[in-house]
Amino acid sequence: MQLKKNNHQPTTETTNMNPKLTLLILCALSVSALNVFAENKVVDNTTGNLTESDQSYDDSTTSTLAALNVVGDVTYSGTNITLSATNSTGWSNFKAGAGAYVYFEGFNPVLSLADSTISVSGSWGRGIVIGDNNGSGGSSGTLNNVNITVDGASSVGVYVEGYWQASTYGISSLTMTGGTIANHGEGNNLYGIYLTYYCSSTVSGVDITVDSGDGIGVFVDDSTLTLTDSNIHSNGQSLYIFDDSIATVNLHGNTLTGDIRADGYMGQHSTSLTLTADNGSVITGDVLGNTSSTDITLTGVGTKLVGNVSATWSGSIMINVTDGGVITGDIICGDTTYSSSGTIAITLTDAGTALYGNLEINNGAITLTIGADALLAGGGTVSNLIMDTGAILGYTDELTVTTSITIGDSIIIDFSNLTETGNYQVLDWSSASITGGTISEDQFTATHAEGTFSVTDGQLTFNATAVPEPSTWFLIGMGLGTLALFHRRK
Repeated sequence: MQLKKNNHQPTTETTNMNPKLTLLILCALSVSALNVFAENKVVDNTTGNLTESDQSYDDSTTSTLAALNVVGDVTYSGTNITLSATNSTGWSNFKAGAGAYVYFEGFNPVLSLADSTISVSGSWGRGIVIGDNNGSGGSSGTLNNVNITVDGASSVGVYVEGYWQASTYGISSLTMTGGTIANHGEGNNLYGIYLTYYCSSTVSGVDITVDSGDGIGVFVDDSTLTLTDSNIHSNGQSLYIFDDSIATVNLHGNTLTGDIRADGYMGQHSTSLTLTADNGSVITGDVLGNTSSTDITLTGVGTKLVGNVSATWSGSIMINVTDGGVITGDIICGDTTYSSSGTIAITLTDAGTALYGNLEINNGAITLTIGADALLAGGGTVSNLIMDTGAILGYTDELTVTTSITIGDSIIIDFSNLTETGNYQVLDWSSASITGGTISEDQFTATHAEGTFSVTDGQLTFNATAVPEPSTWFLIGMGLGTLALFHRRK
């Protein structure tokens, strides 16, 4: 490069470039920039393992490859990587229109991304594809703080596929920690994470949103899922556990919006879902167990299941509610359309726990155990009822017991919803056997109403003689609060 001295400033040397040379350099830099920010990246046995950072790739240079392709017996490790793609070839070509494609084609590729961004547009687009084509090996992906956005119809944030003839889980695997998955597509067939054919996945601290259409946050088919400390928002289903799958979900102050479905595929296979929620977690949506085993634990004040619970096609659901957890929806066992049955067991263990919905048995059995100071506020039909001493029945409709009933020495029945005096039938166990002795009116205590109980032919009736107005109960409550405060100050 030629340097010229500026004759007007004899004491200072500068580097004024030849204008033609400057133009050539700028052109070269422009071409170089295009190569860096607008090209596919292929990592295979030819390139070997690769570790890099601060790179951007897209799929504009070819319609047959993803932005990033990891297909050899290699490991790709990237930090602060930006991937973008547009799919125009449909579902048949997994590579085209994907942000990253990690696939076993005779080798075992490994993808590791951190602090990266993936954006994919177009129908059938996929943020990341991790898969296997013959079951001889597998692919794996580890994502740390990766943000993925897809916005086309029938699109998937992360697609993980094992091998359809495999007999063990883990052919392909996904580990995702932190970050987000946002699917803004329209219509059906929209997924945040899609797991299929005996793959395994561990997801922790990820926010998943499928905000259009009847989408699914996480779909698990013939695979395993461990989901922890994550939030899912879907207008359709937050979780769909399907066909020989095993899922474990742990929520600690998180939110699931959308139905939860554990489906063993119409009686042909079995599926297992274990969900534990505490620390104010909120599950908004119905829970359906179909030919599956579902075990849910709700613990702590503010932890809620806001939706109905139903078991069909030999589905089994167990729900344990402790330390102030609440279920607000109905409990439905079996169906009338196909005459399928299910079993549901719900335990309300202590003070503050509550079930506010009604109980409905079409086929099968519901077992309800109510601990001391726990509240059953709905009516309906239950097969087996166990009420410990101090349990609270919040009277709304008659509760019918069909198989067996066991109650403690003192059951509290809350009539706060009554507005008129008269006779009210509260319990009917005329078709059920009594366990642990007889049942008499002396075992029941009324609150928020005055009157008398009577037991006749397996039925409990309350004759309400005085029902104070709501304002009266408010004044009584204020008075009791004032007395308690005065007593504490003394």
